[in-house]
Amino acid sequence: MTWQDLIAEATTRFAENHIDEPETTAEYLALAVMGKWSRSELKSARSKHASQSEISQFERFLERRIAHEPLQYIVGEWEFYGLRLYTDSSALIPRPATEL
Repeated sequence: MTWQDLIAEATTRFAENHIDEPETTAEYLALAVMGKWSRSELKSARSKHASQSEISQFERFLERRIAHEPLQYIVGEWEFYGLRLYTDSSALIPRPATEL
């Protein structure tokens, strides 16, 4: 299965479960599984086939997000004010409004 297929399927599932920004969320989860950060890197990877272990990890991430766990906790890091910060449930999620 290609990353494009996985992202499309995840987008549909997120939309059905009322997850905000379903396609963007699916893309961020795919990037996390691939070990990439930039959404521009995803363009060249969409046509590549995912390994079985990547598909399994992506599926686990999908289930966590469908359970409404914050994306930042699932991914484990998030950009804030130009810095990449590690995130987990013991910390507040960096948000653009707090940059001010």
